[in-house]
Amino acid sequence: MLRALQRRRWRRRLPAALAAEAQGDDLIGEVVRAGWMSIWETVRLPLGADADKNTSFFACGMLGNTLTAIRLPVGAGR
Repeated sequence: MLRALQRRRWRRRLPAALAAEAQGDDLIGEVVRAGWMSIWETVRLPLGADADKNTSFFACGMLGNTLTAIRLPVGAGR
């Protein structure tokens, strides 16, 4: 039961894997999930973070990367 719940949770978070699986390609989903879980555990274990803190860490990092990629000026929107 727990494993099925975890799988559903990760599928929601990986739209590319979901799209590939909808087209019948189950392998890409497995590879993407395994890679993501490896990154997730690499961060979580040394920090001793729970799922919420780990999620927040990744969300802030992804937001920072996005803002940098679009070259948003420092202090924009203030």
